[in-house]
Amino acid sequence: MAKLLVPVQKLVVRQTLWISVVVGLTSIVSAQLIGGAFDKYSRKLLLLIPYMGCLVGNLICVVIAGFPSASTELLYLANAITGATGGWVAFK
Repeated sequence: MAKLLVPVQKLVVRQTLWISVVVGLTSIVSAQLIGGAFDKYSRKLLLLIPYMGCLVGNLICVVIAGFPSASTELLYLANAITGATGGWVAFK
């Protein structure tokens, strides 16, 4: 049993690492663009962009959890959407 867990743990760690890279890089780039728009336009209206992105990303994660046959690569899509819309970086 323990021998089986080691490859699974390595796979999970690797996938978590790449998911973090995807959301981190996309949110850093998009937060710079959204930050400039915050100064130019209504801050309250533009805060809807990151909120909606996080909502869509989390809904995709719920779908993945609800359907075990769904591909785990959809997690990359969910986090890319979250990051592209500013992610958690836009909230700080």
